[in-house]
Amino acid sequence: MKNMKWFIGLIPFALMGCGGDDGALIQGGTASAAQMQQAAVVQTIGSVLKFTDATAGVPIQPGETLPGGVGTLSVGPFAGPFDDCKENLADDDTDNDGDTIPAHVKISYNCTSIPGTGTTKGKFIGTYEAKDLKDIDLSTKHAAGGYEYNYDLHQVNADAPAPGVPQWESFWQGGYSARPTSSGFIMSSDFASWIKGDHPPVAPSTKWTKLDWGVKVSHKSTYVPKFPATPYAVGVVRHEGLFKMEGSVGPDTSGRDLGVISVVFKITSTDLEYDSTVPCNYYKSGEMSFEGSPGTKLTLKFACTTMEAFFNGKSIPFTY
Repeated sequence: MKNMKWFIGLIPFALMGCGGDDGALIQGGTASAAQMQQAAVVQTIGSVLKFTDATAGVPIQPGETLPGGVGTLSVGPFAGPFDDCKENLADDDTDNDGDTIPAHVKISYNCTSIPGTGTTKGKFIGTYEAKDLKDIDLSTKHAAGGYEYNYDLHQVNADAPAPGVPQWESFWQGGYSARPTSSGFIMSSDFASWIKGDHPPVAPSTKWTKLDWGVKVSHKSTYVPKFPATPYAVGVVRHEGLFKMEGSVGPDTSGRDLGVISVVFKITSTDLEYDSTVPCNYYKSGEMSFEGSPGTKLTLKFACTTMEAFFNGKSIPFTY
């Protein structure tokens, strides 16, 4: 199968305040072009704008990567750092279609004293679940058979980044899934994650910066292949949903703090055609838009090997 690059529209990191945000997403809020550009650099929102190099609908976790070893059933010296503080609630790792998605695995973590290189301990608490909705043979691989992933995880990193500086914290909450349809498949998410801590100085500044940042997303992406015989080569994609970006943007490259933002974007797409063949290997045509309150609209226009970004109609450099 050919490599497939999914751009699902600003999928998460996630914050919503220190305790999380259980409220419904409502479009609105403002941000400047500088904040959007720097968020793409410092907070790497560009990398969470898409499923990158996902072969034939392979599940790629939205947002921040989970710590290594999470989700493994095995125990022993090479299985991961959480073996002595986890409980397997569901342990069917059958994989008849060879897509690495287990039939049903659910693990509870209660790790309260994870060692680091120093004397400060870390913790990792919560649950992880992965489920293959149809696990028969190669015909049900990845999105063709469907899958679900669900998280409710909290991590405090072992070791402080510097004397007197708090440890980093991360949260992952919600889930994402894929389901086949009669004409293709649908990938969706209702997911939030966030990260907080102190960011080292960015020259020429000598000050540490507080980072309290995240996103929340509720989205659906529909994919319909152009040629059923080669479903993941060329097709039509439609994205819709809401995406919340909130928190401290952090410093720009000159060390200037760009402040705090809170925006819920409406995600839309127009005439998006995916083409994994050379030379495109991405979207062949079409555009995506992310719109908050009036005066805050990011539009990405695709043309085979290129992407142009526009903020309120004005062309801007944008890292993705």
